[in-house]
Amino acid sequence: MGQLLREQVSQRASDTMVVAGLAHMPQGLLKGERSEALVIGIEFETESGLIFGVVGTDVPPLGQKMLEECMVGRNFTEGPSEPIRELTRWYISPIRLTLCTCIAGAYKAFERYQLSETPKQKSK
Repeated sequence: MGQLLREQVSQRASDTMVVAGLAHMPQGLLKGERSEALVIGIEFETESGLIFGVVGTDVPPLGQKMLEECMVGRNFTEGPSEPIRELTRWYISPIRLTLCTCIAGAYKAFERYQLSETPKQKSK
């Protein structure tokens, strides 16, 4: 992540929200303590769409680190294809497809948020 993005992340605005993406876990992984679904939460600045943080349930620590490296510092307005491409390239795991589905779902939730906020922004 470039220096400029690091500065933006460390100086984040207080006006942030979290969107979530959800996907069902692969059947073979449901034994034991794992939940049936994987959820990721992505914190972003409401005005710019800049992503500040991401966390996933049942994601191993190294997978969490990779998820953060793929997402933090990006902008929601750029779409999900690049972070999904990076995650697919660098994270080899049975839950990789599930994580990608969660990312796509979070981006869809962000798009719905943007559509619901557009009339409010125009009236300001």
